[in-house]
Amino acid sequence: FSDPDGIRARLARVGTGVGRRGGGLLGLFTGGTLAHEARLLLESLIGRVASNLEEGGAHRIVDLGADEFTVGRPHPMLDPEARAARVRAAGRAAAVGLLLLPVYLLRLTQEDYGALALLVGVEAVTKIFFRWGLDGAFMRFYHDRDTHAEKVRLTSTLCGFLLVSGAVLVALGLLLSAPLAGHLFPEAPGRYLPALRLVFINTFLLTFTFVPYQVLRLEGRALTFSILSFARSVSTLVLKFALVIWAGWGLTGFMIADLVVTLGLLPWLWPWTRPLLGRAFSADELRLCL
Repeated sequence: FSDPDGIRARLARVGTGVGRRGGGLLGLFTGGTLAHEARLLLESLIGRVASNLEEGGAHRIVDLGADEFTVGRPHPMLDPEARAARVRAAGRAAAVGLLLLPVYLLRLTQEDYGALALLVGVEAVTKIFFRWGLDGAFMRFYHDRDTHAEKVRLTSTLCGFLLVSGAVLVALGLLLSAPLAGHLFPEAPGRYLPALRLVFINTFLLTFTFVPYQVLRLEGRALTFSILSFARSVSTLVLKFALVIWAGWGLTGFMIADLVVTLGLLPWLWPWTRPLLGRAFSADELRLCL
């Protein structure tokens, strides 16, 4: 609904029967909140939209999770067969010109998507504390170090500091994850606690990927950088499909996919990190970079 004029034009075609088939709009939902919100939005665009028990009208939004549809049978989010049967029937009905479905509810619930947004926020905040802005400092000062020994001192200093500080932070995060989950997800803290812990671990490990990625960019190895970035994106997408859709692991599977790809990526990045590490630490370098 981000383009009201475009949506209004498309729905007008449905309302007037223009196109390959006529008929009205039918929305089949499995949650009352989404059904109500969709009805309010649609009525501002196409006029009256009937709900479950209302008679008449060309357009209708139906909440299949309402009492009249679940007496003596499971909710459609638990047993989707009743909803699937209505979808098939709507596809054959001449009175239906446009079928509106919240298809994502087949895999993740409304609560899952809300929890995912909070987890992304947690990842964004923890990334700041795990990196301390030193990834930007590394890119800024790398070419100012003329000799290989100076580059090793810079890299080793930053990685050593991030390893110690990151280990402390991830330990605190895991220790406080249970009360934090209770605050973020008060209705189901245990359900999202594993995903929250995986966010802390994965963000910690990703801290050290800035060195090889920055080196590849600074040394003009654009093709290698692009291949590794593309491989990471594709692997993450495929693994998330496998764990969330096929295995049905929900948000835990979503975060496991991120962690597995990170663990698989680190060995491939090691050849560009190892030459820049050594037994060197400079408090002056650290103060400058911070």
